[in-house]
Amino acid sequence: MRPDLDSLYRENAKRLAVLAFQLTGDHALAEDVVQETFVAAHKGISAFRGEAEPSTWLYRIALRVSARLREKARRQRGSVLREEDAQARGGSGDDVEEMLRALDALSEKHRVVLSLMNLRELSVAHVAAVLGIPEGTVWSRASMARKRMRALMREREAVGGG
Repeated sequence: MRPDLDSLYRENAKRLAVLAFQLTGDHALAEDVVQETFVAAHKGISAFRGEAEPSTWLYRIALRVSARLREKARRQRGSVLREEDAQARGGSGDDVEEMLRALDALSEKHRVVLSLMNLRELSVAHVAAVLGIPEGTVWSRASMARKRMRALMREREAVGGG
């Protein structure tokens, strides 16, 4: 049975927007990701075989769309780093901004795992299903990502604070 896209939208759009923002660091781009995810879902609904949960299917689409749009945005702005932009504006002591910058500095595979897990709605098993990797790999990537983020935030604190 094919899922109803209206129901899928109501149940998943907000979580997909949070994920997209964590992956792109840009609210407008995150909105584009959600929109393009559901356009792709609409186009591909006939190919949905029901082997995965509909939400898992949507997350997979959103991850591909996020990566594509993020790369396109990077090319368009000439690979200008958000950190340089923040410094030009005088910087921000806001912890959320620091965490987003640290998240942005992670590799794609680590950023994706951490972002999916931080939604707190996806279990390790669900993240593994979305990414098509073993649960142990999810745990390993999450652990490595957290260590790297802590190190990045400590480095930035040392540079900015003192």
